[in-house]
Amino acid sequence: MMALAAFDAWRRQIADADHSVLDFAECWRREIRAELPHDHPDPSNGLIKPTHEDIRDAEAAVDRFRIAAPIERAFASTPGPSSRLTVRAMLVGIVLGALCGRSYSVADICSALAGMPADAAVRLGVQPSDRMLQPISYNTVRKQLKRLERLLDKGFTVDGKDYDIYWFAGCLALAPVPPELVDDITAIAIDSTDYETNARSRDFRKERDVKKDKSTHPDVAAGKRLRDKDIKKLRKAAPDPLVEHRLDSLLESGLDEPDLKELLPEEAVFGTKIGNFGPDYRLIRSYDIDARPGHKSAKGKSKAGFFLGYDLHLAVAVRDFTFRGDRAKAKLGPEVLPFILGVSVKPAATNPAVAGLEVAAMARGIAPQIRDVIADRAYTNKADTFNRALHSLGIDVVTDYTKEERIRDRVVTINRTHQIRFHCGTFLHPWTPQSLRSPPAKFKGEALADWYRQRNRYYRYTQNQSYDDGRKRMTCPVHDKRAKIAATANFNNRHDAPLLPTPKGKKLCCEGHVTISLELLDKYQDTPYGTAAWFLSYGRRNQVENANKELRRTSGLHDESCVKFGLVAHIIASAAAVCAYNIRQARKHRKQQEKAAAEADDQTADTPAKSTGAVAAEHDIVLLTPAETRRNGQQDEFEPAAGNLGHGYGDPTSHPPPT
Repeated sequence: MMALAAFDAWRRQIADADHSVLDFAECWRREIRAELPHDHPDPSNGLIKPTHEDIRDAEAAVDRFRIAAPIERAFASTPGPSSRLTVRAMLVGIVLGALCGRSYSVADICSALAGMPADAAVRLGVQPSDRMLQPISYNTVRKQLKRLERLLDKGFTVDGKDYDIYWFAGCLALAPVPPELVDDITAIAIDSTDYETNARSRDFRKERDVKKDKSTHPDVAAGKRLRDKDIKKLRKAAPDPLVEHRLDSLLESGLDEPDLKELLPEEAVFGTKIGNFGPDYRLIRSYDIDARPGHKSAKGKSKAGFFLGYDLHLAVAVRDFTFRGDRAKAKLGPEVLPFILGVSVKPAATNPAVAGLEVAAMARGIAPQIRDVIADRAYTNKADTFNRALHSLGIDVVTDYTKEERIRDRVVTINRTHQIRFHCGTFLHPWTPQSLRSPPAKFKGEALADWYRQRNRYYRYTQNQSYDDGRKRMTCPVHDKRAKIAATANFNNRHDAPLLPTPKGKKLCCEGHVTISLELLDKYQDTPYGTAAWFLSYGRRNQVENANKELRRTSGLHDESCVKFGLVAHIIASAAAVCAYNIRQARKHRKQQEKAAAEADDQTADTPAKSTGAVAAEHDIVLLTPAETRRNGQQDEFEPAAGNLGHGYGDPTSHPPPT
């Protein structure tokens, strides 16, 4: 009875599968004989059993941008026998490993290929249709993965087009994103998380002390968010100058990147062994020669402190936000599914501004309507790199400010002669009273937000025009009649407009409008900082933090998710994890569509038909919107590319999808 019940359950599971190659009895025979290959190193872990839905989604992701074809052609051009494991089947196995919550390892990919249903295995070429062979061996999977990593690391050319690891990561990670949704995405949130290497190292000593003693620095206990005093404590124990600089950059804006070549110890030796210095002038501390030390915040049971590995940068779609001058007119747009639209992996403590631009470029390549980017100080404190590039494209940057920026304002010179004040992303009238230039220390919470709201209501320059080169034209609050001076006190001002103190020898403050150059807008943001509207806008950043947690929980992106060493291996693993995450989001989208269609059918059935006396046409004419046209397959592809934010990820000229 139990055997019959198991058989019925299995039959229901594959009822919707394609059995055009195998009959039902053959599927059952192969299914019960499924086993791991004899050379699998961890048979106790068992088979990974992907469902038919998992396999269909993984195949669709691999086929979306046809990433297997150029790799297969590159493999064919190299000497040596062809492998039984095709590139397409291997890529499907990589995605299935992440989709089932496992790691990027030979063992788990081998288990996913051996555990898939028989009909899917035959369709992918993992098993032949005429006889039952042994599962693809562990050694075969290992060799093919090694070939893939070497090929993507060096890059290759097929039919005059160049391909590399960045093209591969972008195509695989973004393939599950439905094309009909990208036009509705107008904002992204960017954040990074630590991606620890599997090559363990507890050696976080300073580089100059490596050969002197064997002491190590312990983790720093802290909350989920690093406070200023925690950052200062970590800085004293920073293992190399770049980690030290990253911590300093959280406390101070605009610091220049250190010249690591000039900071090298006199006894530095370059090479690929532990204790040597790599080509980036940083010490190699483990057998993973690309991994570098960095700092991390606390999460779960893990304390804040140092780690060895990589930084994973993500760009996640968030809701739209509109602001029309006051909190009552600030509102969030409709809910959007939090698809990951950009991914970048860098050795830990590498300049986050560069990686942030890469994920922004990838995201804007598939969602060109993006006009808001939400990011924390790790990115925006490199404002001349990160903020300026985004502002030049008309993208607003929503961010926080350092303690020093919050307690002091500064004077900005416009057009060489005119001076106005600037504080926390807001341009203020030059005659703003001293008490309203920066907030009192005693104000907290709602009182502080109300203080910012009142100041911005009367003294803030408002934007009325943006230029293609990034400049902005702004209106003076006096000429906007929100404030008044002695020379215009009798004009038709607002009834509550405050009277500004006029400096000696001055009558008028300005000509009414000022044009601010791109270089002076590095720390500017459209929504006034500190107000309730700003908190509403900046709160959208929680979406990317939730995506980080979801990647670790369901997509296999945990500390041991990549047991292989090297930057390329970690990029492949992260791209597979993001692909699995986006597949789950696409499934939610399909369920929403099915639910909406069912509700529409119910409403149609409940509505009585109105008789007009006319005979209905045999075929009704239906006009489709552009989005519906894409859903019907007439325009089912987009390129995950954007060319004007930087090279690397998302550059269509250097990494075009294959044709």
